[in-house]
Amino acid sequence: MPSETSSPRKENETEVHIPAAPFIVKQSGSNALAVCALVLAALGLGTSGFLFVQGQNVLKNQELAFNQKIDKAALGESENAALLKDNLNRQAAIQSELDRLDGNVKANGEQILEMQKSYRELTKGRADWLVDETETILNLAAQQLVLTGNIQTAVGVLEHIDSRLSRFDQAELLPIKQAVSSDLAELKNRPYVDISGTALRLDRLETAVSGLPLILDGVLKPGVQVKNEAASASWWQNVWEKSLGTLKGLVEIRRLENNDAMLISPEQAYFVRENLRLRLLDARTALMQRNSEVYQGDLNNAEAAVRQYFDAKSPATQSWLKELAELKALDVRMTADDGLKNSLNAVRAYRDGTRMTAAENQEAEQAASEPANENTASEPAAASDVKTIEAPSLPSERKPEQPAKKQPVPEKAGRSPSAKGERA
Repeated sequence: MPSETSSPRKENETEVHIPAAPFIVKQSGSNALAVCALVLAALGLGTSGFLFVQGQNVLKNQELAFNQKIDKAALGESENAALLKDNLNRQAAIQSELDRLDGNVKANGEQILEMQKSYRELTKGRADWLVDETETILNLAAQQLVLTGNIQTAVGVLEHIDSRLSRFDQAELLPIKQAVSSDLAELKNRPYVDISGTALRLDRLETAVSGLPLILDGVLKPGVQVKNEAASASWWQNVWEKSLGTLKGLVEIRRLENNDAMLISPEQAYFVRENLRLRLLDARTALMQRNSEVYQGDLNNAEAAVRQYFDAKSPATQSWLKELAELKALDVRMTADDGLKNSLNAVRAYRDGTRMTAAENQEAEQAASEPANENTASEPAAASDVKTIEAPSLPSERKPEQPAKKQPVPEKAGRSPSAKGERA
């Protein structure tokens, strides 16, 4: 009975689900096949559902891992952006500090240049000091050479300068050394007149005028000699000499070129000596003035006066005339003032060259400082331009990356409906 009741139900079910079947074939193994098919269908459906769920889980895990990687990348990018910003800020601070230090360096450089200029003005080099000293000494020696004609002093000055210059090896001092050597050789070949020594010799002659014997004194002197000789002779020789002297004193014949020498009185002899002293004094003045004509004229007049009024045969007069002749032989003409011309010209040429070099160096420094100032003015502008360009570059680089983070999100929305449909 139960089988009969179940079979009509199955028939009704088959009739409900398959209305198009025209007839039903009744077989004995149909129930077993249906159960197997149902089991297989259930297993396939479960397996497919399990595989679908497993695939969805794997996909979700991959999506989560991908999102985590994107989040990590975004976090790293933000950290890199923050680090980059910090580095840019540090770089800007360092650049500003470098600009400040550069300004300080340039200011210090300008101060150093000013100090160097002041130092060069205040303290010159050893060579410059030597040249200045040489120029001063040469000017003084040239003045002495022109005024007094003292060649030995000029020679000593040049020898001193030559010894000082020999201690320096600078090439620019070579023309001065050559000029000093040539002037030194030329002055050594010139005749030298010791003006001070000659003046002293004239003073000695002037002093010796008072001791020169006059011609009248020479005439009377032999009588005194006879008396002195008679005192030492025998009595009969004294008588004979006295008688002979008396006879000779009666008549005396003497040749005189100038009768005035025998006719001068003692007062006139005083004026003769004074006139002779004045001649010698004029000769000494002419010697100081380097006036050769007046000097020679005064000495000639003094010699003529001595030969006219004084006893030329006496040893004192002969010695006096001999020294006067030596003084007459001296050449006291004015020494040419070009004895130190070469040395002075060389020193002036060196000074002119030094001034020209200093002027050129100053122009070069000015020319070098002008481009430096232009560069310092352009560098801050360039730095500001770089900063304005670099600052907005960060957002522009980040903007294309932000949508990349959000791209998987629509995929989630797109995939979730499909997944729901598949699940349904």
